[in-house]
Amino acid sequence: MRLYFLRHADAAYGSLTPDAERPLSPKGVAQAETIARILPRLDLQITDVLSSTYLRAKQTAEIVSAPSQLTAPHLTSYLAPDSKPKELFDELRHYSQDSHLLLVSHEPFLSSCIGSLILFNSFPKISLGKGALACVQLGGQPQSGAGVLLWLMQYEQLEILSKRSS
Repeated sequence: MRLYFLRHADAAYGSLTPDAERPLSPKGVAQAETIARILPRLDLQITDVLSSTYLRAKQTAEIVSAPSQLTAPHLTSYLAPDSKPKELFDELRHYSQDSHLLLVSHEPFLSSCIGSLILFNSFPKISLGKGALACVQLGGQPQSGAGVLLWLMQYEQLEILSKRSS
């Protein structure tokens, strides 16, 4: 199983809007569109897209999925900011070992998941800025210590790739 961890793009801020309902900002929409252009060129062979139920993650997942003609993102509470990595790992066991899953979520949850998969530690020094994408290869069932971090690209690196390959 290969897991692609994508942090949602830039979101609007507003004290009156509940956190779960904050949409992407105009900058975030542009970031997600850039990621959408580069994903097909990376040939990730994504089989399913899962997203947090929070609006900004859902919007990011929908935008990045469209050009690749992937299935509509499956919304799950297991990718919410306050989720626990083990709960997500238990949910991922329902997917085939051949799956390549794009998981759209939030920080610090994503770093916690990656850290748990590669280090047995949910407090790694991994930084995923908004729009960052990381790839973890699993050597078995999703569980602590079962993964290898293959690569991590910040949004700025994805943006450079997008410009060079257009």
